[in-house]
Amino acid sequence: MDLKQKLGAVKRSLLGRVKNHLARVHISSSVQKTTLTKTAHHAHVDLFRLGNGPQKILFLSGIHGNEVGTVKLNCQLLNHLTKHKKDFRDFSFFFIPCLNPDGYMEACRHPDYANGGRIGRLNAHGVDLNRNFPTKSFQMFSVWGHGKKYAEKTKVFCGRKGASERETKALLSLLHEEKIPTIFSFHNVAEDLCAARDPLSLELATDYAAKTGFTHMPHAEWLTLGQNGTLKDWCEENHVSFLEIEGSVKATRWGSDWGRQKKALLSALAKIRAAGYNAAT
Repeated sequence: MDLKQKLGAVKRSLLGRVKNHLARVHISSSVQKTTLTKTAHHAHVDLFRLGNGPQKILFLSGIHGNEVGTVKLNCQLLNHLTKHKKDFRDFSFFFIPCLNPDGYMEACRHPDYANGGRIGRLNAHGVDLNRNFPTKSFQMFSVWGHGKKYAEKTKVFCGRKGASERETKALLSLLHEEKIPTIFSFHNVAEDLCAARDPLSLELATDYAAKTGFTHMPHAEWLTLGQNGTLKDWCEENHVSFLEIEGSVKATRWGSDWGRQKKALLSALAKIRAAGYNAAT
């Protein structure tokens, strides 16, 4: 490791520690909570529900356990919408702050600040949950692109079949039972976003990019990443509007990025309200 790499590791360590300790979030006890499922290590995957309106939206984070800040972002959004719930009576909001608590707890025990937080991405079975969906593209192995412009590639296990993991199965059961037509999936830290190709998703992506400064990655470019069995694939095959957001670099793996994304999220809700119920179909 040369001097530049050493200095980079020191900078990442300091910034990650600061963001992790400053961005602490607690969910209001007044919000309805149930257990979506339990993991292989018996951790609870919590589901929070707010409102009873006809327009249903799922906010999903922590599908990769090392993306600790996404859990905080989801919780801050939940707290904000709870505080202003009278303004959103036409919505039913579903929140899964951490789909992968086994990986998340591993990331919290071993933060790996110097390397940008790579520990804890997979679930207890070593599966990348965002490659475990039953889609036409599913394969047992895929790649995790990371680093600058996703230039670094790591081989990941996707499970022996689509929806082999209890976390994936529980998520799909929720989507089918509630007929949720719109999903926001939070990741970090590449400052870009991708969307399903229905009109609402593309409109949301354009607006979100404009308000955050993130790059809207077109589908053709997304295909070059070589991912398969993803939630994006599943949403397109099942006519669900979908937006996947990679948060700010400065937020690191551990910061919530709420300040950068709040305006875009509230704007997205206004656009969904204007579009009407089940706009993806």
